[in-house]
Amino acid sequence: MSTMYARDTNVTSKWNVLWAQLDGPGTVPQLVSCYATDGAPKSWGAITPTHCWNPVTGKYDVTARKQAPPDPPTASIEGLTFKAASWMEKALRRGCPIYLYINSYECLPRDSFVGFNRGQVFKAAMPQTKTPAGMLTRDDETDMLHTIDFQMEDTEEYFTAAAYRRVTAETNIARDLEVVGGPQCQGNCGAGKDVGDVQYAVFDAGAGVAAHVQYSVDGGQTWTNTSADPLQADEDIASIVSIPWDRTHYRLIVALGTTRPAAPMAIVYTDVDIVNAPATTVWTSVDVGATNGEFALHSGALFAFNRFHIWLCTDQGEIYFSNDGGVTWTAQGAAAGDELNYVCFVSETIGVAVGGTAGVSHVLLYTIDGGLHWTAVPFTGPGATVMAYAVAVISAVWWYVTFEDGSIYVTFDGGANWTALPVAAPAGYTIPDMLDIAAVDECCLWACGRALEGANSYGIVLRSVNGGFDWENWLTDELDSAVGMYAVEPVSYNRGCSVGNIETTAMILDVTD
Repeated sequence: MSTMYARDTNVTSKWNVLWAQLDGPGTVPQLVSCYATDGAPKSWGAITPTHCWNPVTGKYDVTARKQAPPDPPTASIEGLTFKAASWMEKALRRGCPIYLYINSYECLPRDSFVGFNRGQVFKAAMPQTKTPAGMLTRDDETDMLHTIDFQMEDTEEYFTAAAYRRVTAETNIARDLEVVGGPQCQGNCGAGKDVGDVQYAVFDAGAGVAAHVQYSVDGGQTWTNTSADPLQADEDIASIVSIPWDRTHYRLIVALGTTRPAAPMAIVYTDVDIVNAPATTVWTSVDVGATNGEFALHSGALFAFNRFHIWLCTDQGEIYFSNDGGVTWTAQGAAAGDELNYVCFVSETIGVAVGGTAGVSHVLLYTIDGGLHWTAVPFTGPGATVMAYAVAVISAVWWYVTFEDGSIYVTFDGGANWTALPVAAPAGYTIPDMLDIAAVDECCLWACGRALEGANSYGIVLRSVNGGFDWENWLTDELDSAVGMYAVEPVSYNRGCSVGNIETTAMILDVTD
């Protein structure tokens, strides 16, 4: 069976533009001209087979194949040498890592970072050598050139994407989504799987009925209720996380998203066999803390680094910690003095929590000891009365925070200084709420929220591949009420899944290439 391609669908070199971020992702990209490169190879690591002599066949059988660590990617760029030093030559005088992007644009203009068909990022490219060519000739005149050799931490490819609404019969608002399990090759461990094949989503409750948990085993194409509901009637589910438990089981943990006036906060967990019985859920409820009426507000209220490091933040400004898969919880004494929406960790010790009161205040807390101590981070940002919704933590000092006015701010120094990122709404729209943000790495960010066209509300999902300086966006159909997309789950550079408000049924959006 052959594959036929339409005319003019392959990329040619005239489509390609080189961009550079001297100060790294999240800063202004510079268009760099008059350079040429073949790009950088992607290494998965050299393969070495193990052989065993088979006396029956008289041949060597391959009994195993061992893969070495990937080779560090390298690339060379060749440029014209001008009378004055070029931007690139000046930039490399620092001897510091630089982020390079080669974007392919079929259509003009090509001087705007977004609008690409595909691209490749050279992450943290360190210059190794600069080699001149054509400096002196005996007879024929030639262009003088220079070649710069780089070694990168890694490379990633990204592609243009489109948004697809997935089908669910659920008529209540979707609050959060969790991608469960990783990629797997066909073999002894079972069928081949891609990241994103297995997903679970949680919803608000309907009047007089319990909130549902739904699952998909076909990459989000179809959704079905699990066998049991985790909470009582009229109680919403705010957040869901998963942790690997054994070869086929993952523990799902969900957080109560509705106040219980006469009972404390609760989480509910189940160990689900995602291979053989993804629909079967037997839920165990656990009281958290002793404050009656306490509950979780946001999809980011739960964060699981692993089964021994799980955090939960609440409307009372408290942060709880579990070191046993969610069976027991200890208050960490965050004393935020305000509601907490979101908690995110980049390691077992370094994390940030954000929140506030809508239209009144915001709060940011930081820990370097796993939450034993939380420190308030001073921040003016969009204004002292603008609540913080979500946070993505890249490193101990590099964080992104979203706010209820639709803004996204970044700090590269642990909160001492903040920069507003240029998040542009589609023409004719505004973004009043940026409800979630999540990172694949320091370059690729996904975000979601609500867009307005006059009085009409739409969900919006956004992606950046250069650390938040430039954003693509995708809109949903008009929603039934003024709530946008609540949560976004980054699968990769080229896929993000988002859930939110209803348009007849709950909105589940899959943005993918």
